[in-house]
Amino acid sequence: MGSILEAAGSKIQNKGNIGQKALIRVLITEHMFAYNRIKTGGVLVSILKPEDIWPQIVCFYPFYNSDGGNNTRVLLQDGRECLDRRKTKTFLQAVAKVFAADLTALRKKYRDYLGHKGLVPLPLHTSFILVPVKVRRVQYKDHGATGYAVLDKVVDIYLPETQLPDAAFCRLTLKGGGSFECMEKPVTIKRRLAEASQVQKEYSRFCRGKESPLPDLDRFGLKHAGEGTVVYHIHYHRGDIPDSAGC
Repeated sequence: MGSILEAAGSKIQNKGNIGQKALIRVLITEHMFAYNRIKTGGVLVSILKPEDIWPQIVCFYPFYNSDGGNNTRVLLQDGRECLDRRKTKTFLQAVAKVFAADLTALRKKYRDYLGHKGLVPLPLHTSFILVPVKVRRVQYKDHGATGYAVLDKVVDIYLPETQLPDAAFCRLTLKGGGSFECMEKPVTIKRRLAEASQVQKEYSRFCRGKESPLPDLDRFGLKHAGEGTVVYHIHYHRGDIPDSAGC
């Protein structure tokens, strides 16, 4: 902290009428951002663009930075770690927007499907199923304690040897070498992953139904009969049909 104040003091001498206190606050903020970036080994980014990085995302979760800010850490499959200044709930909404997904509707549908009202997987794409896990204790209720791992990017669940099997803690290892700690029992994480696999199958089945080809229609909009079927073509005039004046 002393070096930060020294840097601030040296720059104050070169500034005009800018208030010293205001300038010190700005400079300290700048230095703390640089410190955060070095300390975490990540890249400090104000706003990430989920539409550009979602295929690379392996997980994202909330964390408190050194000045108490409620931000989101995003791990990518290529090993990069990105920091988004938004809280995780807002970042999740931005990710869902990429797929034009309604999170409220998804939660209701898959709570009904799985038969419980707790945390449920969120399918945004057949290869992008988000598995919710508790990752921290919050300072305030609206700060959020839930992070999300991508089902297909989870490699293993790690439990320290010194820890009791029923303790509410484990670590998820992910593709790309990343990992993050969860405040959940291993049995709970295994159940969530199993539910996510169920949801993935159901969502894939639903998508296949939506993408099924249209029936083979002729130029009149009539479905072609199967091979070997006898078809009778009946020709008629409007006058042959009673009360056809309104046709």
